[in-house]
Amino acid sequence: MTPKAKTDTTEKANIAKRNRKRGRATEKAAAKIMGGKAIGALSGEDVFHPLVSIEVKNRKSFVGKKWLEQAQRNAIQKPPLVYIHLTGERHINDMVLMYCKDFQDFFGDIK
Repeated sequence: MTPKAKTDTTEKANIAKRNRKRGRATEKAAAKIMGGKAIGALSGEDVFHPLVSIEVKNRKSFVGKKWLEQAQRNAIQKPPLVYIHLTGERHINDMVLMYCKDFQDFFGDIK
């Protein structure tokens, strides 16, 4: 292995380690907010909760944030919600996106 290839491999390993650490921290934060338990690699779900199965994602950017900001601008005295439909999919499989605080205000404490 050349010195450059070894450096590239080491850098990739360091990036992967930082990403895993950031992901675990986000799982713990989500578990605390949602009243669940971060279990990550122990199961198929990231956070165990008796009422819902929680998959946690941590991203530097996400196009859904812009959608939610638009919904927020349009919302007058009610929580914003983004309804997402993928062309060609059944509408029963559509998704909703909302701020965590609005979710908690709307549905109450699900702990």
